[in-house]
Amino acid sequence: MLVEDYYRAEKDGGHVVQIWLASVEHPDDAALLFEHRRSADIVFSPNESRVAVNHGGSSTDAVVIVFERVSGVHYKEIVPADIVREKAFAAFQHSFWKPDTRQFDHLYAECILWSADSSEFLVRLHGHESGVASLQNYCCIFRVPDQSISFDLSTFNKHSFDDHK
Repeated sequence: MLVEDYYRAEKDGGHVVQIWLASVEHPDDAALLFEHRRSADIVFSPNESRVAVNHGGSSTDAVVIVFERVSGVHYKEIVPADIVREKAFAAFQHSFWKPDTRQFDHLYAECILWSADSSEFLVRLHGHESGVASLQNYCCIFRVPDQSISFDLSTFNKHSFDDHK
């Protein structure tokens, strides 16, 4: 799979970046995956059936958007922006017995690594409430099939080892 970024200048002085996917075997077979104005990177699952877009939409937030392969280089969005970040933040609040009313004014989520079976990924959450509290490297697992949070590394690592027998 080829990943191509295209930059387009806008009349207002800004720019738009498009992330396109193309086939190695057929470079003319290309599809637009995502468009953004600030920053984004992608993390393919091991079998390329899914791709996570880490989207830094502003200086105060970053979200993970998950796409699933339809066919070839064509993917459709299956987990919209904010779902991963909101669920990971709720898990943090529950884990540390923090009231649901605390809201950080800067909150960033990112996909770090997919499980070997491409069904879940490790999420890193960090952020801060200006001058009040900070959060660094809180990790949890986002399960794509049911869009839930898990802390079960045995499930995450279940398909990691192959003794080639």
